[in-house]
Amino acid sequence: MSYTTLTFITACVLGVVYGILAIAAYSHAKPEEKGKFFSPLLLMDPWWPFYDNRYLPTAKRKLLYGKLLFPTLIILWVIWWYLQR
Repeated sequence: MSYTTLTFITACVLGVVYGILAIAAYSHAKPEEKGKFFSPLLLMDPWWPFYDNRYLPTAKRKLLYGKLLFPTLIILWVIWWYLQR
């Protein structure tokens, strides 16, 4: 298996994990955030872990994992793009 394929598969799997984390963190959003008209956009926003004030304290661990995973995903996609050249 080439490094390109391995990087791509790793980035895809971690992207799915990031999406699952977003759904899990959204379940811990503050009630006033869930009541807003655009609350589903909070779920689809790729920057969700950096909005600490929109979540209850019970989501701290999910936010931390998201903050670590987001830059990792960006680095993996850049490496994959570089290996494609």
